[in-house]
Amino acid sequence: MRKIFSIALLLAVILIGSARIEAATEDRSYFPPVIMYHDIKLFALNKFDVTIKDFVEQIKWLQKNGYETLSMDEFIETVESGKKFPSNTVLITFDDGYQGAGLYAARELRDRGMHATFFINPNLIGTALEGYPYMTEAEVKTLASSECFSLESHTMSHPHLDQLSAEELKAELEESKAALEKLTGRTVRAIAYPYGDYDQAVIDASKAAGYEVGFAVNDRGLFDREARWSVPRIYMGLEVCADHQKLFKQFVRNYKKMLPEAFAERWQPLG
Repeated sequence: MRKIFSIALLLAVILIGSARIEAATEDRSYFPPVIMYHDIKLFALNKFDVTIKDFVEQIKWLQKNGYETLSMDEFIETVESGKKFPSNTVLITFDDGYQGAGLYAARELRDRGMHATFFINPNLIGTALEGYPYMTEAEVKTLASSECFSLESHTMSHPHLDQLSAEELKAELEESKAALEKLTGRTVRAIAYPYGDYDQAVIDASKAAGYEVGFAVNDRGLFDREARWSVPRIYMGLEVCADHQKLFKQFVRNYKKMLPEAFAERWQPLG
């Protein structure tokens, strides 16, 4: 009788634990602040640029205020466990694989022992837009050689995923994962949706392709799925850096309560 009771109690604990994990990861307030950068430059050319000076001020502020930076493995493992994220943790991410981020930001982060995740498009490696060169294969491999950095997928060619056919979507997700794993020798576990665009089909295809978490840009709903498939990120740009990083500090401190416009990619001044 005691044996039966013990087994029943163990099953109850397992079921309650599973329910707590599911409930936790369905709630966006579960996550720590997630910051999204694009390029880091000496002088900003575009509203989504952040200068080296501003970037250094931001990471110094994070350190001074006791924030610890997470690797992607740490982020995913915490989500999988259903445990709470330690207080004062942040996830720093960079989209597209711009050379400035791989050079300037990586150097500043590495010197401080801080972690960051770079979302890379394999088809863009070694190419350039006007004023915006992407990292070379050698530079991507250099990032991958450091324990400070996680390299994850941003699809092969940066399309609007919710506008693709099922076959195109599958290829963008699976081929980018395989290409990055071959290039870096490391497992790719996360996907950042280009332009922040996703729908139910994109989430399903991401799971099928072997990803374990998906990052959006803005705060736009879940399609009745766990929030781990549409984690919102704070969009960085010139306006966020203004007035001695006023908005940056506000957004990090209040990530769990921010209004949707704080996450908007096509930035417009608030108010």
